[in-house]
Amino acid sequence: MLTFDPRNTPTTSQWQIHDSNPQPAASNDGTEPAATPAVSVTLSAVGVSKAASQSNNKDIEESGLPPTIQQTLKMIRELKKQLAEKIAELQALVNDKDLPAQQRQARMAALQSAINAINAALLVATNSLGQAMKDQNLSPEQVIQAGALAAK
Repeated sequence: MLTFDPRNTPTTSQWQIHDSNPQPAASNDGTEPAATPAVSVTLSAVGVSKAASQSNNKDIEESGLPPTIQQTLKMIRELKKQLAEKIAELQALVNDKDLPAQQRQARMAALQSAINAINAALLVATNSLGQAMKDQNLSPEQVIQAGALAAK
């Protein structure tokens, strides 16, 4: 069985493969069962971002916009994705009634800080996009196209 748990850390994702055999493996000396092995693969934030961006940014790459505008649009899209993930984590935390109040409060504060940081980065990226569009003298059609791609 293959499972995915994105909640382990905010910047990594973990995959684990579990043996579905209900019988534990025998240990080397034959006296007691050995622990069931699991394979864990951890992707860095850059790896997760690259994997996701390869399929999600095709419309940006095919837009014909200048490379700096394309990079900024990709950054905006990635920040929006991260923001949605953090908001979903916060919602799940709010709904988790099994967590002790103090632990929930600490985790909520950490998530709110992360959300604030992502919002700030998104604001900077959006301002950078506006400035880059002015600097590169985009046509009105290109400005509309860039705006539409940023809104996705």
